[in-house]
Amino acid sequence: MPPEYVELYERCCRHNPDRRPEIKEDLEVLNKIDENLKIFSEYVENSEKSLKTKRTKGIDESLTDYYFKIKQFTISMIRMTRSH
Repeated sequence: MPPEYVELYERCCRHNPDRRPEIKEDLEVLNKIDENLKIFSEYVENSEKSLKTKRTKGIDESLTDYYFKIKQFTISMIRMTRSH
């Protein structure tokens, strides 16, 4: 899990609403995480094209799976923050 996301999640779940971040800040952090994930995804795709061994392919597939899980989680958090 990206550390920025964990920090944002903890801040959004503070009991006192006055201590929670503004939605604008939430979206900025989530967009930054999303941009970093896109860069990571491009790296994984380029690695997959250049490295052909079965072992490396398995690692790349694991990284790709991780990317998509984080991406889905980020999208769900964006939806959740918009609904509040």
